[in-house]
Amino acid sequence: MQIPLKDIKIPPRVRNKKIDVDDLVESMSEFGQLQPILINQDYELIAGYRRYKAAKKLGWQTIDVKIIDVKDKKKRVLIELEENQARMNFTAEEIEKAKKMLSRYNQNGFFYQLWISIIEFFQNLFGYWK
Repeated sequence: MQIPLKDIKIPPRVRNKKIDVDDLVESMSEFGQLQPILINQDYELIAGYRRYKAAKKLGWQTIDVKIIDVKDKKKRVLIELEENQARMNFTAEEIEKAKKMLSRYNQNGFFYQLWISIIEFFQNLFGYWK
């Protein structure tokens, strides 16, 4: 559901409001908003402050939201904490794996792309990725 950015109210936050969003602005500019922000029925922001700030910086008029039923201020803070704490950074091995995967897609030949597609089909079919 899309709502106007101007309608979102920002209650006191756990995180400092002076946060850097330049990386997220770049990401949202290229890929769009990948996850909705969380707001309550009163349009108070619960989680997604960086996405909200990035959307404002990009000049967006609306943003994708998920409205959840949270009236209790304590629960709102707990959800904010959970949403920010539950993230898990990529390990060095996962980053290296991603680089290898991306390098496969940088190849331009038709037969190479066909071969990669065949390999991925069977890897996905049998539930693993190398």
